[in-house]
Amino acid sequence: MEGLRGGGFKGPITVISRETKQPFDRTKLSKALIGDLSKVAWRSEDFYKKASIDMVEDEATAVDFDKKTISTKSGQSYPYTKLILAPGASPKSLPLDGLKQGDLENVFLLRSLVHTQAINKALGDGEQSPKKVVVIGSSFIGMEVANCIASKKHNVTVVGMESAPTESVFGAKVGNIFKGLLEKNGVKFVMDAEVSHASPSSSNNAYVGAVHLKSGTELEADLVILGVGVAPATEFLKDNKSVTLEKDGSIKVDERFSVAGLDGVYAIGDIATYPYKGSMVRIEHWDVAQNAGRSVARSIAQPNLKPKEFIPIFWSALGAQL
Repeated sequence: MEGLRGGGFKGPITVISRETKQPFDRTKLSKALIGDLSKVAWRSEDFYKKASIDMVEDEATAVDFDKKTISTKSGQSYPYTKLILAPGASPKSLPLDGLKQGDLENVFLLRSLVHTQAINKALGDGEQSPKKVVVIGSSFIGMEVANCIASKKHNVTVVGMESAPTESVFGAKVGNIFKGLLEKNGVKFVMDAEVSHASPSSSNNAYVGAVHLKSGTELEADLVILGVGVAPATEFLKDNKSVTLEKDGSIKVDERFSVAGLDGVYAIGDIATYPYKGSMVRIEHWDVAQNAGRSVARSIAQPNLKPKEFIPIFWSALGAQL
């Protein structure tokens, strides 16, 4: 949006988002468990009004690429001349007893403000006794939220399938450095582990009470947070005959983030598989999404310019800023 206006685009801009009318810094959800939109919003509502950007709180349910219209959950239809697909990703659940969504209370995903708000409510206001928290998943989301909750003096255990946290990204040596940093903050780890199921609390069978591992280990839990990955949020396109999704649900694009065979359609962020240094890659990080957005804005506002290359980077808060 800002790239379009900054690049000289004068036409109308409509943003359809199912979360909020204000884009926000999602990194602060896992790193700091901030659930207040006013503290994480990138810009004020007035900013978008002054920039003549129409922010719509709704959910896209279908796209007619021939008629160039978007249908939404509320029953509205929006025409477009240029379409930027940037729905992000949906957090994965676990198909295990007690951990499936709706099985037990206090089993949480972490992706949006409502998730953060629910987790904070379950943790309490800090004056209550420390909670026993089990985080399933030892990659970035799991590690960041574990570190954050441990700093609030709760008892946190991370369960990971790898031999070391973030091993699939950095290898075991670096992963164990991160593990040591979080252990200094009070986080416990159970690695090389597989989860079997979760069981209800003895005091209230509607709530989670323990996580059970296939090894027979039982981990008491007042709440469980799942950090087991995400999938491209392209469900609304899976039956669309005009676009072919990749095996992981993403959309293949060119160096301009343009979708082949579709006039004026771009895909960016977690849903985009794009060419980089001779390979097709999909990187789930906000910096890549922002740079892709700037690239698309440049292509729309100044179509004669070549795409501007950028180096994909990411950062995390695991004991120290990485």
